[in-house]
Amino acid sequence: MITSSTRTGQFATLLASFALPGLLAAQVSLYQWSESPGTYTPITEADGGIALGTPTYWPQQFNNRAWVNNPFNDPGGQLTQSGYLSPAEGPGYPIGFNFTFNGDVFDRIGISNGGWISFGKSTDGLQAVWVYNMSGTSNGDPFLQWYNGPVPDYKRNRIAGFGNSILQQVDWTSLMPPGPKSVIRMATIGTAPNRVCVVQWEDYGLNGDVTVAINEINFQIRLYEADNSVEVQFGPMVWYSLLGRRPETQIGLSGRTNADFNGRMTVYEQPAFIYDWTNTVPATSNQSYCTMATEQPGMPNGSGIMPEEGTIWRWEPPVCPPPAWPLTVTDISFDYATAHWEANAAGEYEYYVSSADSVTGPEVASGTTTDLETSIFGLEANTTYYVFVRSICGGEPGTWGAPTPFTTIGGGIVNCDGTAIDVTYCSQQDDSVTWQYISGDGSPLRIELLDGFHGSVSGESFEIWNGPAGSGTLIYDAPSGANVGGLTFTASTGQITIILTTGAGACEAQPWYLPFQWRVGCKNCTDPLVNFSVVEDCANMQYFVEANIFNMGSSSSLILNNNLGVPPTTATATGIATAGPFPAGTSVVVVAQNPDNVMCHTDSPVLLNAPCTVQDCGPTTYTYCYADNETSQWAYQGENDQEIGIRFIRGTVGLGDDLTYYNGLDIDNLAPTDISWGLANKLITSGPPSTDHALVLALQADNAVSCANEDPLFGASEEWEYVVAC
Repeated sequence: MITSSTRTGQFATLLASFALPGLLAAQVSLYQWSESPGTYTPITEADGGIALGTPTYWPQQFNNRAWVNNPFNDPGGQLTQSGYLSPAEGPGYPIGFNFTFNGDVFDRIGISNGGWISFGKSTDGLQAVWVYNMSGTSNGDPFLQWYNGPVPDYKRNRIAGFGNSILQQVDWTSLMPPGPKSVIRMATIGTAPNRVCVVQWEDYGLNGDVTVAINEINFQIRLYEADNSVEVQFGPMVWYSLLGRRPETQIGLSGRTNADFNGRMTVYEQPAFIYDWTNTVPATSNQSYCTMATEQPGMPNGSGIMPEEGTIWRWEPPVCPPPAWPLTVTDISFDYATAHWEANAAGEYEYYVSSADSVTGPEVASGTTTDLETSIFGLEANTTYYVFVRSICGGEPGTWGAPTPFTTIGGGIVNCDGTAIDVTYCSQQDDSVTWQYISGDGSPLRIELLDGFHGSVSGESFEIWNGPAGSGTLIYDAPSGANVGGLTFTASTGQITIILTTGAGACEAQPWYLPFQWRVGCKNCTDPLVNFSVVEDCANMQYFVEANIFNMGSSSSLILNNNLGVPPTTATATGIATAGPFPAGTSVVVVAQNPDNVMCHTDSPVLLNAPCTVQDCGPTTYTYCYADNETSQWAYQGENDQEIGIRFIRGTVGLGDDLTYYNGLDIDNLAPTDISWGLANKLITSGPPSTDHALVLALQADNAVSCANEDPLFGASEEWEYVVAC
């Protein structure tokens, strides 16, 4: 058994001004930490205040509890069965003076059985404080909690004196000789302006202690009126047995979020693999701990060194502290935002906005103000910025507060000059992204969705609004599992808002989540009126598309583009214009495009000629490697009334693609037969009831797992090799 009151040691004062980069994201990291020896002075009944707890001998009292000054629960405290999912809330206990912590002024505290306190304000009445314990799990750790936080979030500000959820009130006084009995004491001692609020955990044990292995934990949290500093003082400790206990303990400060922490941790590394509480370092995350371990003869790996009785860990606030962190950023658009902060005693503030996480980064905006907000103009769309604020005290600037990041939404002003904004976005997991487009001259806007997969995981959504989201009109809500490509919408308000929300499924995580692609432009023109028809030229194994132009729209000419890369045709008058030629058996889309405005066009449906037959008894060997999104046909016919056959030597059809054949040439009136997937050694033949002596192969490919386009997850399908013969 090792008792800290019987050991001696040498202590040095350490300052946390060299806080690690990870800590700079937390406002309470601006507090300076130091360690020094001292004399542990317990508070007693003579100091006044209150005593809390109703410890028992056996069974031990359930330790998921907290104290919030609810008269019907005290002195036993309130159960918090599910930790921060069912916290205790109440009016809290008076500190005895106004205490400034992390940019806020508090006058109430709540107390956790797990060795920490939380702050509150009496102005919040019966819900001033918010506190809990959750025994034996990291969910009870004071720095880690993030979900289901209190509202307002300043109630999350807390101090951990010995934050370990297995702390246990015990009553061993019935033993011979009598053992310890636990109590929490709270008293405000001294006189103004030098009062000290002391919260003391006295003779605590650990959950699971038995009479032959009694641990003793004594410590205090002290709040100083004079300088708003915080101390944790360690009393006499007995770490007898930690077998089966959770030794991870958090000590220090935490603020409004779990990213806001300033704690200490023991380091288990060379030269001695021990847990030394006299040689701690700054916590690097909200899951950093001081680990309890017993001191053992010879100090083998895994041994521990306890804090000496009377050891003081002290945190001092900046002389001129910045406003409370994090700031609030509202009215975020693609080029504008407003940053807000809470008032403090300084009354004057300096702000700095950068595109880097540093006050030495590129300046976007800066200035001084007595207001509690600043408007930020000229921002770039879909860009992350960082806002820093510091107080100015007596004409001198204080310490910069931690940065508050925000990200502008996507989108922008759409120039109505005939061009369009093209976007490709590969979503991330748990994304929540907004784009807002506003017409430059008030004309209606048109959005053309070119591609993108919307998954079916719960919580995913892809919405398009005519106007602002919520107050506008929802014009598209993508169904689960949809590829949104090919859809077009027009917003009469001159404003389009797109909202994308993802869960576990995302483009950057799963290859079948195709990136979203769209273009947005002003619809300040009239589409041409055109229909399309196919003109066969099987003698040359090709075909043409005739565009019958009834109306040129708002342009004096039209360009007939196509998706096969065949040179376009220009039409300058109504009537028939011809596009092509295109390879027989290969589908095409022809677009009658206004050359002055990319958003004004008329598209043909997918066009394909009737099968052009190859009449040959062979045997003739063919190879073919098809591509994504391909639609193709091949027709083979025997000579001299002989039946025709196709034997596949090798090849596969990709997942989601379809290869079928028709026994005859009149495919519009014949039922297809599927021959997808493995093709090796498959034989198909023509015959009755058809008298065409012909076979037609028809391919319909989707957007993945083709031969020509390898899929990153499923690979590529195998090239076909087949023989055609009578």
